[in-house]
Amino acid sequence: MTEYNCNKDISIGVIACDLRQVYMARMLAKVGYKIHLVYSENLDKEKLYRIMLDSDFSEFKNLRISNDITDILISSEVIAGPVPFDKISEFITIPKFINALTDRANLNKTLLFAGVIDADCKEILLKNGVECIDFMEIEELAVYNTIATAEGIIAEAILNKETNLHNSECMVLGYGKCAKTLANKLKGIGANVTVVARNPMDLTTASSLGHSTLNIASLKNHIYCFEYIFNTIPHMILDDSVLEHVHPESVIFDIASLPGGVDKYSAAKRNIKLVHSLGIPGKHAPKSSGEAIGNYLMQYIEKQVDII
Repeated sequence: MTEYNCNKDISIGVIACDLRQVYMARMLAKVGYKIHLVYSENLDKEKLYRIMLDSDFSEFKNLRISNDITDILISSEVIAGPVPFDKISEFITIPKFINALTDRANLNKTLLFAGVIDADCKEILLKNGVECIDFMEIEELAVYNTIATAEGIIAEAILNKETNLHNSECMVLGYGKCAKTLANKLKGIGANVTVVARNPMDLTTASSLGHSTLNIASLKNHIYCFEYIFNTIPHMILDDSVLEHVHPESVIFDIASLPGGVDKYSAAKRNIKLVHSLGIPGKHAPKSSGEAIGNYLMQYIEKQVDII
């Protein structure tokens, strides 16, 4: 880990909805920040989290743990929240959270550091003196997030089908950041990858990297040939008219944000196996992902310490 001369007077409130924030809190405490960690009831049920609480965290005198979010809002100059930001609702409604945070900001400047912050929330917070950083809009973290997502969904693919990915026929729907990383990693383990997209430049780029390509307009005519179907497009793309052409032994993995891109009712009716997996980095690579986010936060704080 990079060494930092941190400002130990800064108090950071970490709101943990998955293990990424837990690992981030531990890392920040280890370098000397004052950390107040609150965690959701859902996280409290995770065995790994309980093990970390009972052993690893006991060494840190500068880390407090509770399940009361109001303490964080009162005492912390920096709030490190979850991704997506609306998971805050596991603790407190978003309007109440915003009101409490803006009250705090009237006394001291506050920084909110979270992922996928709603534009309306961000506007309200900014107007009330709360600086917002959406770490999913930071290119280096967004790209890093695609690595954890791609590796995690490949792990789920291996667990959910009784065939090898090697030499299998894999379809990747979409060609954004996450789809690009996923397609390359699938190709790297020997899968035959076909990228399905609408944009001609995306198809050209995918072809230049050695992938087969297919225009989305031809999806119905070819989808039967694929054993593994990975959707990254965040709107309805695999509706009933497309699903009727899917091979009965295929598995669909939807990693698009809610509501996803697959008609789940049609998939169930047709006995097509569908895995809609969200928050993959928090499930499969929480330590790497949490520490990457924490490292960026530390760098930002130490460069901008005069604003908080």
